[in-house]
Amino acid sequence: MKLKTIADLCKRKFFLLGMLLLSACYLFFPSNNPSCDAINYAADVKYATDLFWPHHLIHNVFHFCIYKLCGIFCSGIDAMMLMNIVTALFAIAALLVSWRILQRITEKTTAKALVLLLGACFGFMRYSVQCETYVIPIFFSVVASYFFLRTIRDNKLLFAFASGLMSVLACLFHQVQIFWTVGLFVGLLFSKRYRESIVYTFTLLVIPAIYSLTLVFYENGEWSVSNLFHYALSYYFTDASSGIGWKNILMTPISFVRSIMQIHGNFLLLLKMMPWLYVVFLLLPIMAYIVYRMIKHGRKVVTDKLFGFVHFGIFAFQFAFACFSDGNTEFMVMLPFALSFYLASMFYLQARSVTFLATSLFVWNFCWAILPESICNYYNEEAVVDYLKRNQDVKFIAVDEHTVENLYYYRYGELAEDRIFELGDDIPDGEYVTDIPARPSPLNRARLLNNLSSDCFDKAEPVEKIYADFGDYNLFIVQYSAK
Repeated sequence: MKLKTIADLCKRKFFLLGMLLLSACYLFFPSNNPSCDAINYAADVKYATDLFWPHHLIHNVFHFCIYKLCGIFCSGIDAMMLMNIVTALFAIAALLVSWRILQRITEKTTAKALVLLLGACFGFMRYSVQCETYVIPIFFSVVASYFFLRTIRDNKLLFAFASGLMSVLACLFHQVQIFWTVGLFVGLLFSKRYRESIVYTFTLLVIPAIYSLTLVFYENGEWSVSNLFHYALSYYFTDASSGIGWKNILMTPISFVRSIMQIHGNFLLLLKMMPWLYVVFLLLPIMAYIVYRMIKHGRKVVTDKLFGFVHFGIFAFQFAFACFSDGNTEFMVMLPFALSFYLASMFYLQARSVTFLATSLFVWNFCWAILPESICNYYNEEAVVDYLKRNQDVKFIAVDEHTVENLYYYRYGELAEDRIFELGDDIPDGEYVTDIPARPSPLNRARLLNNLSSDCFDKAEPVEKIYADFGDYNLFIVQYSAK
C-alpha cells in the first residue's frame, strides 16, 4: 500500500520531482573539467581583465559585478564556483519560463514533460554546470519569446517592448542569439502588428549604443561606423573558423546529436574507469522505441501557427550558422528550445512518451557526462601548471595550449603565453617539455581537426609523471625541430 501511495505521489508530482532533480544536477555537480573558455572567463572575472568581449559583451562584467558584490559579504570566494552557481540558476529559470510558454500552446502535462526533456538535453546540461556563455542568453531569448507570444495574442505595446528588451540582453550576453532576435521581429511583421514591430525595433537600438559606449570608454577607440562594425564582429574577423568544407559535413550531424545526447570518444576510457556504464547502453533501444512511438502516435494539431513557424525559422537559421561555423556544438545549445516551441505549436505529443524519453535521456547524459566530469579529473592539468610554476625557465608544448595557459593564469594571476605553445604555432627550434607523446587521447573534435603528431620531437626523456583519471602520463623533455 505504501509503495502504491509513493507511486501515485510521484505520478502527480513528476514535474516538481523532475525540476528538483535537474536543479540538483546543475547546482551540485559542477564540472571538474571546465572548458578552456570557462577557465578564461573565470580568470577575467577574478582579476578584472577583459571584462568586455565583443561576441559576448556583458557576460564577464555581469559576473564581475556579482563577484564583487558577494565579496563584500564573503571574502575569498572562488570566482569560478560563484559563476557556476549563477549559471545554474539561470538554467533553472530558463526551464521555468519555457514551461510558462509551453503550457500556453499545448496540454499542461505535455508542457511539463517537454520542459523536463529540454532540461535533460546534453548541450543544455553541459553548459549549465560550468561558467560558459550560452545558458544566460538562452534564458533571455526564452523570456523574449514569452513576451512575443503575449504580444501577438494580447496586442499590447508593453509586451513588445519587453520582448525587445529581453532580446537586447540576449544579444549582449552572446551575439549568437541574433538569429532568435531577428526571428521574433520577422514574426511581428508577419502578424501585421506594425506598431509593436516599431517598438521592438527601436528597443534593439540599445545594442549598437552599448557597443559604442564600450568601444569609446573601455577600449579607448575612436568611434566611427567602420570601427564599431569591426569591433562588434571582431571575433568573426579574426578567431572564428567558418566556411563550407569537409569539417562542416563531418561535425554538423555529430554536434546536433550531441546537443541532445552525449556521444564521445571518451566512452572507452570511461568504461575502463566505470564498468557499470555498460548497463546504460540498455537505454539506447528504449529511447529509440519511445521516439518511434512518439512519431507513430503524434498528429498535427495546430495551436499557434505563427509562433510555431517563427521558432522553426529560428531553428533553421541557427542550425545553418552552426553548420557554417564548422558544425560548432556551442552554437546549437538553443536548438532544442526553438524546436520544442515549434513542435508544441504544431503537433500533438504524448506526455507519457515525452516523460519517459526525458527520464531516459537524463540518466544517459548524467551517467556519461555530468557525473564523471564532476567527480573525475580527466587530464589533471592542475599538476601540469604546478610543474610549470615550479620550473619558470621551462617552455612547454601542450596538447591543449589554451587550457594550460588559462588555468595557469587563473591559479597564479600570471600570464605564461610566452612559454606555452601548441603544434601549429611558430615555435623556434630548441628544448621543450611536452605532454603530447603520452597524454591519453580519446577521439574528439580536437583530435579530428588538429595534427598532434610527435614526429617533430627528438630525444624524449620523461621528467614528470602526471596522475590523471584517464590514465597516468609523463611530461617529456624533448628537442623540437620544425620539419
